[in-house]
Amino acid sequence: MPPNGTYDPDLSTNPPSEVITRFSGPEFFDELAALLNRTPLNPPDDRTSALLAELGVHPHDQDRLPDPEVLGLAKAEGLELIKHHRGPTPVNGWTFFTTGIGTYGTDYLQRAYVATIGLGANSPRTPSTPRRAPRPATTPARRSPTPSPSPRANCRPWQPSDR
Repeated sequence: MPPNGTYDPDLSTNPPSEVITRFSGPEFFDELAALLNRTPLNPPDDRTSALLAELGVHPHDQDRLPDPEVLGLAKAEGLELIKHHRGPTPVNGWTFFTTGIGTYGTDYLQRAYVATIGLGANSPRTPSTPRRAPRPATTPARRSPTPSPSPRANCRPWQPSDR
């Protein structure tokens, strides 16, 4: 049994993707530096670590950080990249992540994309529930004359040998 945790009513209960979009550029990069102190890059990534150090993000170096306007533009550009990142193509309105999820290596854009639509993710080898893709606002709902099979109809239960 895990140890008892603590509850802090002052902490936001909003999804992380909403919290991050509200951060200013400097707030975002300050939070990134704090998170990297607690949870270093895994796997280690020398190229990204060198870039973050050069920019003064991590280790945090206020004298090297770009000005707040540049940090805001960098954050905005990152959010645009995430927004336009192509996830898996929906099949019959359902999105199945079968690759590039749960274990990201240095694919930071894929990691950020998945984090914006849900918190964390199973690896492709772990059974998961498909995500229903939203209907475009201009497409009227259609009723199928026959019910479609369950998206999990062809799934088998997870087995310990799947590890």
